[in-house]
Amino acid sequence: MQDFHLQQLAKWVGLSVWRVDGQRIRNTLDIEFTNGSHHFESPYIPRDELWIDREAADIWPTAKWPEEWESVALRLVIEREYASKGKTINAIQIEERARQKARQPFEFDALYLDELGHVDTKQTGLVTVHLVHGKAVRDWIWPDFVQGGHWLVYRFVPKGEIWIDDAILPAEWKPVIEHELHEAVLMAEGMGYDEAHAMSSRFERAFRGYKLMVN
Repeated sequence: MQDFHLQQLAKWVGLSVWRVDGQRIRNTLDIEFTNGSHHFESPYIPRDELWIDREAADIWPTAKWPEEWESVALRLVIEREYASKGKTINAIQIEERARQKARQPFEFDALYLDELGHVDTKQTGLVTVHLVHGKAVRDWIWPDFVQGGHWLVYRFVPKGEIWIDDAILPAEWKPVIEHELHEAVLMAEGMGYDEAHAMSSRFERAFRGYKLMVN
């Protein structure tokens, strides 16, 4: 298997916390890898490691929010502990409490960084694609917002909008937009989220590395 490690961030309770190349993981191994994971969720990760996706703050100048890997890693430690015993837990509330300590003031309109384009479909009508401050969304609205989302999944996203997380690299914007648009179209037609997400992941995988329909 390829080596996706970029930097060891910490050593917690016997676990090595690594920043990894999430883009390459999604392009070559696991389309569902988001901002972090552990062995019992993603078996390709060594048992004694936690993997955190690199943040665009390293190379993308508009991603100016402080690093958030510690909040993500805390959730992964707890989820991994339960999973290792054959149990499940949604630790997102624990991550949310951790994020509260590092919150910065913001106004809703300040979430918007850039308008990336418009798409008009019969099922959804006109859709506007926005680049948003992902960490601000996770700190103040919903910690599980990763990569992107649309109004039919996230109630806080205004109708007719797709939000793209600024923590992902520009090279991944189009594949994620394609996923979100495809998913929104299916859900607007009446399909449930789980099935629409699975179909859209296959659709996104096919488009990675190819010219996409959103310009």
